[in-house]
Amino acid sequence: MKRLLMAFAFLLCVFPYALSFAAQAAETKAEESTTTQANEAPPDFRNVRWGMSVAEVREREPRKPNAEHKEAIGSSSYIRASLMYEVKVGTHKMNLLYSFMDNKLFMAAYFLDEDFTNKNNYVEAYEQLVSALKEKYGTPQQEETSWSNDLLKNTPGNLGLAYSRGDVLSFAEWHHKGTNIAAMINGNNHEIDVFIKYHDDAVYAEYEKLRKQKVKSDL
Repeated sequence: MKRLLMAFAFLLCVFPYALSFAAQAAETKAEESTTTQANEAPPDFRNVRWGMSVAEVREREPRKPNAEHKEAIGSSSYIRASLMYEVKVGTHKMNLLYSFMDNKLFMAAYFLDEDFTNKNNYVEAYEQLVSALKEKYGTPQQEETSWSNDLLKNTPGNLGLAYSRGDVLSFAEWHHKGTNIAAMINGNNHEIDVFIKYHDDAVYAEYEKLRKQKVKSDL
């Protein structure tokens, strides 16, 4: 649980800057496959829409959350809350996190929850997830693999080891109808994180503003 929360903190604080040079939002022809109730707009993610309350998201998920969290954002009156579920995405076991600001859903993320002996399996899982996202949303607006240490760059059999050492990270990003979708694989201390983040562009911008204000107040 501690490692998952650390990964979620990384996603909230660092990931936006890694993607700050991404292209502007572009619509794709991918169709949403999740069914919704009659006379209701299609979902933004799974069976939920951005702006839903914690209670509304609970109603849309078939299982009870296995973890919850709530905290104030700095000196503001805003409250950030989160719900966590254990789900399956294809054949992969994942932790699903919903994040709310002022009781409005603005972000969700899948974290791979597998314990592979062969670290190359994490790379394969990431590639499978990115491939599925490409089938749904088309060509990413941004896709990159960045090496900070190229010692293992030319040894494909050690690619998983390279990620676990923090030598390399990869990400892909899409924009679809007001939603940012981003997948990433990175690692450190011989552990690897694979996750997919979804967020509402408008509300996320407000959250980032408040988060930066909190950082300044803490300095």
